[in-house]
Amino acid sequence: MIYAVDKLESKQRLALDIIQKARLCNVRLTLQALGEFFFVATRKGMVPGDIARAQVDRWVTMFGVPISNSPDVLTTAMQASEDRLFSFWDGMLLGAAEAAGCTAIISEDMAPGARLGRIRVVPAFAGDAVSPEALALMA
Repeated sequence: MIYAVDKLESKQRLALDIIQKARLCNVRLTLQALGEFFFVATRKGMVPGDIARAQVDRWVTMFGVPISNSPDVLTTAMQASEDRLFSFWDGMLLGAAEAAGCTAIISEDMAPGARLGRIRVVPAFAGDAVSPEALALMA
C-alpha cells in the first residue's frame, strides 16, 4: 500500500496493479494494515495526513469494513513472536486474516511460502512484475 503512494518507488505501478485487481476479488484489508499505511506514509513525508486519511477512506470504500483484531489474534501474534516464526506485528496481521477466514496474505516483506495456521504468505512481486502467486489469488 505504501508503494501505491510513493511516486519515487519503481514498484508503484505494480502496487497499483495489485490494488486494481484485488478490488475485483474477495480481498479484505486489516485495520492494522491501514493504520500502518497511514503512519508510514505520513511519518516518511510521502503524503500529508489529510491525503493519507483520504486514501485510507477510499480503500475502506473499495474493500469494505477492515478486519479488526481480537484477544485471540493477540494470543496468536504473541505465540508466533515467541516461537520466532514472525515478528509480533506480522503475527497480528496474519492472525487477523486467519480469524476472518482468509487463506493467504500478499506481502512484500514476509518470507514467501511461510505459514501461520491456515494463512500462507504470497509474494507481491517477482522481479519487475506482480508475482504469479499473487495474480493467481486474484484470478
